Amino acid sequence: MNYKLRTKNGFTLAELLITITILVILGLALLIGINPLVQIFKGYDARRKADLYKLRTAFESYYIDHDCYPSADVLSQCGSKALEPYLPAVPCDPDGTPYTIKLIPADSVCPQQYAIYSNLISPLDKKATKYPECPQVVAVTSPSITYIDTISGCSTVALCRTYYGCQNGFCTAVTRDSSPTCAPNYCYPDCGGVNCAKMARGKFVNQCLAF
Repeated sequence: MNYKLRTKNGFTLAELLITITILVILGLALLIGINPLVQIFKGYDARRKADLYKLRTAFESYYIDHDCYPSADVLSQCGSKALEPYLPAVPCDPDGTPYTIKLIPADSVCPQQYAIYSNLISPLDKKATKYPECPQVVAVTSPSITYIDTISGCSTVALCRTYYGCQNGFCTAVTRDSSPTCAPNYCYPDCGGVNCAKMARGKFVNQCLAF
């Protein structure tokens, strides 16, 4: 006895179910591949980066004319003409909040350095890995600002201006105004009291070794 059921087009029920299943799987794969939320978030991140680059250009042009950078309250005036003629409108984060800024000197009427920050949604964005102490943060800065000053505006990690480490039997500065490049390292010029001259098997045992 033949139990195969056929549709009017000549397909068996089993063939029809397999076809529908394949189409559903392909549809789901396509939907996941072009997840609308993912695309929206990528668009927001792209806008954030573009806004920061526009602000950097405007700030540098402002400095050429005034020998100072704009005050911090400029960025709080979203959509205003506070930066004209350098920028037609002050941009804001896509979520509606002003971008974060750090000025140096902070209380000066004539700031000489700045860093402007934005938090990216995607942790995989290459721009969001530049500052390990500030995960998912992208920043634009004035040319002369140090790494430490930039990081201090977006991180709560305690940082040292100068890191010291044992090198060839002596405690010496291994990094200034940047993250340490070797370990163990210390914030103190005496290397925290560590004996840098200590040796074992003909080698210094407390050497600050590169990461």
